Amino acid sequence: MKKLLLITAIAFGFIGFSGTGYVIYTGGEANPGYGIIPMLFCIICVQGYRSLKNRDSK
Repeated sequence: MKKLLLITAIAFGFIGFSGTGYVIYTGGEANPGYGIIPMLFCIICVQGYRSLKNRDSK
């Protein structure tokens, strides 16, 4: 489960940064949600990974 959360966090991080680049490339014409929503999922996955990692180390 930890490995899956880490992989999805990396994937959502990449999608979020590329979405942000797309919004900047279009000069703000594109919806900012292209960058914000994937980064939100990235943060959620990273927090889940960290909580599982801390739980397993105790």
